[in-house]
Formats: sequence, C-alpha cells, structure tokens
Amino acid sequence: MLKIDYQPNHYLPLGIVSDEHITDEIVAVGYPAGHKPENTQIKTFVGNISGFRTDNKIENDAVKGQGQSGGLIYHYKTHRIIGLATAGYKPEVMLNTGLATRFEPLLKKWREFKQINQVVAQAWIKRLREKTPPPDKPLPLEPCGGAMPLDSKFYVERQIDADFQTAIKRRDGIVLLKGPRQVGKTSLLARGLQQARCAGVRVLLTDFQKLVEPQLQSSDTFFLAIAQMLARQLRLKISPQQSWSSDYTASGNFENYFLDEILANIEEPVLWAIDEADYLFHYPFSREIFSMLRTWYNDRALNPDGPCSRLTLAIAYATESYLFIKEQNQSPFNVGTKLVLEDFSPKQVADLNQRYGMPLKNNKEIKQFHQLVGGQPYLVHCGLNEIVSHKLRLDEFIRKADHEEGTYGDHLRRIVTLLNRDEPLFQAMQQVLRGEPCPDSDSFYRLRSAGILRGNSKNNVSLRCEIYRRYLKKHLL
Repeated sequence: MLKIDYQPNHYLPLGIVSDEHITDEIVAVGYPAGHKPENTQIKTFVGNISGFRTDNKIENDAVKGQGQSGGLIYHYKTHRIIGLATAGYKPEVMLNTGLATRFEPLLKKWREFKQINQVVAQAWIKRLREKTPPPDKPLPLEPCGGAMPLDSKFYVERQIDADFQTAIKRRDGIVLLKGPRQVGKTSLLARGLQQARCAGVRVLLTDFQKLVEPQLQSSDTFFLAIAQMLARQLRLKISPQQSWSSDYTASGNFENYFLDEILANIEEPVLWAIDEADYLFHYPFSREIFSMLRTWYNDRALNPDGPCSRLTLAIAYATESYLFIKEQNQSPFNVGTKLVLEDFSPKQVADLNQRYGMPLKNNKEIKQFHQLVGGQPYLVHCGLNEIVSHKLRLDEFIRKADHEEGTYGDHLRRIVTLLNRDEPLFQAMQQVLRGEPCPDSDSFYRLRSAGILRGNSKNNVSLRCEIYRRYLKKHLL
C-alpha cells in the first residue's frame, strides 16, 4: 500500500494528449549528458510532439539524450505534465527524436490516484487564473490589400525603408522602387512621402492606374490630365488649359507647364512620386513621358542651378521596363537609385506573428506558414488575419488555404483568369509547373512581374510559393 500526503496546490496535474496535439510545443526537464561530471545542472529543452507509438510512448524532439530519463514533459497547451522521459532512438534509427511514457494506463487503472489528480488539476487551474492577466481586448485587424495606413501596427519595416528614406534625404534625382505585385511598393512609397513632407519637401503624387480610358485616348488627353491632377494638388491659379499652346506638342505643353508654373514657383525641394508607372507601358505615348523624365534627370548635371536640381522623381513599378522601352538612353529606369522590394523573410514573418498575438505557436509553425505563402506580404497578412479572426489552428488553415471558398480563393482565381486570357503565358506556366524552364525571357519576366514566379532567369525559375504551386497545378494541368 502506498500512502500519499499532499497539498493540492503544491503539485502540477498530469494530463493526457492525443493525435490532435501532434506538433504542439512541449518542455523536457533534465540534463542529456548527465553522465559527464561537468553536466550536472538541470536544464529545460523545448521541442514538439511528433507522434505516438503503440507502446504508449510519445515521440518528440525535446528529449535529447542520456541523463534526461525520468524527467518531466510539460505540455504548453493543456498546462499539464503529460509524460516522463524514458529513452531516445539510436542515431542510426532516427536522429533528434526522444521518447516519453504517457500516463494514460496509470490514470485508467488507479482510481484513487485519478481522483487526487483531479483535485490537483482544480487547484492548478485556480492558480493559473489568478496569475493570468485579464484577457486583452480583441485585436483590431486591418483589411487586406492596398496601401497600409501610416499608423498601421502591422506594417513591417525592411532595409529598403531606410534605403528609400536615405535616398529622399540625399535628394537623389530618380529613386526607383521595383518589385512584383502586392509586395508593398505603395505602402513603402506612402511612408517615404510622409517623411519628405515632415522635412519640408513639397510632395506631388500621381497614380497612373487611376487614369480612366478617356484620359488615355491620346498623348493630348494624357498630358492634359496629368497636368490637371498636379494643378489640383498644388491649388495653382493658372490652369493647364490657360497655358496650353497649339505651337507645342502635348508633351511640350506639359513640360512648359511643369517647369514654369510648378517648379519655378516652388522654392522648396519637390518630390514627384509616380505609382504604377508600368501601367503606361502598353500605350504609345509612354515613350514621351518617360523620355521627358530621363531628360529632367540629365538636366540636374547639365544645369545644376536650373529648376530640375530641386526635383526628385520616385517611380514605383513591377514590369521589366526594357521589354517596352527599346531606346535605353531615353529611359528613366536604368539611372538613379534602384531599390528592389523582396518578400518577407521567416524572421520578418515571426515579427509580424508577434504583432498578431502569436497565432503561429512556435518556430515550426512559422516555417510551415512561410513555406506555404513564400513570404509574399499580401498572403502573409491575409493568412494571419484569417487565423486570428476565426481562431484556426495552422493545420486547419493549410488544409483549406487553396479551396475555392478559402482565404485565398479570390486571389488565386484572379491569377488563373490572368493566365487564361494570355495563351503564351498560359503555356509558359504549364511548362514551369511540369518542372521545365520558361520558354523565353519575355514570359519569364512577365510572370515574375505579376508575382507568380521567382528566379533570376528563364532557366532558373520556380513558383513564388507553395500555395501557387498547389492551386495552379490543379487548374492548369
């Protein structure tokens, strides 16, 4: 007979785990090399449950080796001791995997002990509630897509943020912001513009994607529309129509208006930011505007006291410009300061995960999530939003991520629609999905600019993320 004298608040309760707890985080207590004299200090080792054996053992990577036998295994999610470390696999069988014995048979066969454990569990729950701070208010989430608010707590600063701000402070002639779709160019641009405003720079902003079809009918309608937009932002008294002359071309009229009515009448440095610049690449008059910007850049060196010396152009775009601008000496996309936006690294995803309240429970889940979405900023934000708002486990989210009604359903369908409308891109995408290179450089650069592929050449290419590979393989092959 074994008699136990105890006070319930002095002990931790035992618990039971099952298949739903696979991948959960655990802590093992012990000293793996305890047989060595210098390793006699008890330590804790964090790991995860990897599976369950039929002989009542828990497979895990928290039990590291000899010296931990008999140590407790603590389960974070249930706040229970779920087993005792017993052994590890031999290296030739399985690396980095230890074993712990579960308590299920003990609790099933020993009724009195089970009752004692229930009393201990009640006391432990009470202590946890006393020590746990009151729950925070629901995390205020933000809509996915588009530019992020300047005060967004979910905006992730990258090295390119500091580089962009430095280029603006230096008053570089041209600053190019290049990156595939939905990588954060507009959000980065907005923060750079705000910094410039605070520094006393006069800021102008033009989003070429906001132009409507009548404004894109011809060179005349285009340049007049741009001049009117800038005049409204500056609240100029002289309208473009008043200074337009039939003696000049549309681009000549615009240049005269910009230099004489805008730059000449502003004493401060001027920053003109152009977003979605590649929206114009397919229009015949795009050569006129881009060659003009290149001329203004050159004029800074040729005429250092001229009005262009106070002008900085910040241009955000995604598509390879040389596919559309054949005369490279008339292009603004091969001069100035070029900054390239990249997808989030696992470390940046981990940082964002903390801001969302740690919906991804450990490094293993962060790695799984990053592999699924490839660090693509839009997919990262939408995924974490979904997991938090619907209180999903990562395995549930991954299982439904590429479903038509899933989080990314609309986004993935838009990609398929884009490819279905362009037969050369459709065929190129099929080749990549089969593990072949892109058929030509043009299709490679277009698919990379669209944010579907990554790589540095048509022969070195891959899908941008795992979810694209899964979904496109189902719908294109």
